[in-house]
Amino acid sequence: MRKFISRLFSAAAVANIALAVLLVTITSLGIASVQRQFHNSVKNDFSAAALLAKIRLHGERMRRYEKEFFIYLANPVKRDGYAREHADAYKKLLDDLDTALMPSSRAFTDKEREQLMLWKDAAIFYVAEFNRLVADARGLPAEPANPASLVVQYNERIKAGKDRFASLLTGAGEMRLDKERRSQEAAQAIEQTFNRLFWLVMGLVGIGGVAVQLLLDHRRRNTMQPQAAVLPSRARAVPAAQ
Repeated sequence: MRKFISRLFSAAAVANIALAVLLVTITSLGIASVQRQFHNSVKNDFSAAALLAKIRLHGERMRRYEKEFFIYLANPVKRDGYAREHADAYKKLLDDLDTALMPSSRAFTDKEREQLMLWKDAAIFYVAEFNRLVADARGLPAEPANPASLVVQYNERIKAGKDRFASLLTGAGEMRLDKERRSQEAAQAIEQTFNRLFWLVMGLVGIGGVAVQLLLDHRRRNTMQPQAAVLPSRARAVPAAQ
C-alpha cells in the first residue's frame, strides 16, 4: 500500500513542482516587464512633462511681468518691482532648464536636449534685450510727456527678443503634450501587461490542474490493473478445490 501511494503521488509532485516553477518564471518575467514600463513612464515621461510644464509656466510669467513693466514705465516703484519679478522667474526658468539638460537624466533624449539648449539660448537673448530696456527706463523722467507712445516704443524694442523667446513657450508646450501622450500609452501598456499576465497564469493553472488530474488517473489505472488480473484466477481455483 505504501509503495502504491508513493508511485501514485510521485508523478503528481513532480508535475506540481514543474507547474510552480513555470508560474514563478512567467510571473517574474511579467513583473520585470511592468517594472521597465513603469520606470520609463514615471521616472522619465511623467517627470519630463512636469518639468516642461514648470518651464512654460516660468516663461509665461516672464512675459506677463514684461507687459506689466511696460504699463508702469512711468511708475518707478511698480516698474522696478515687476523687473525684479521678471528676474526671479528667469532664475527659476534657468534652474529648470539646467535640470532638464543634465546628461545623467533619462527624462530627455539627446535630441530633446539639443532643443532645450536652443530654448535656453533664446531665453538668454530675450532677457538681455529686456534688461537693456530696464536700464533705459531708470533714466526716464518721473512724468513722461507721452506715456502711451513710450509703451509702444518699448514694445517694439523687445520684439526681436520676445519673438525668439516664443520658441521656448511653444516648444515646451508641444513637448509636454508629447510626453504626456507617451505616459498615457505607457500606462495602457502596463495595464495590458497585467491583464495578459493574469489570464496567462489562470490558463496555466487550469491546464496544469487538468494535466495533474489526468496523470493521477493514468497512474491509478496502471497501478490497479495487475491486481484486477489476479482476482479471476483465484476465483476459478476455488470451485476446482471443492
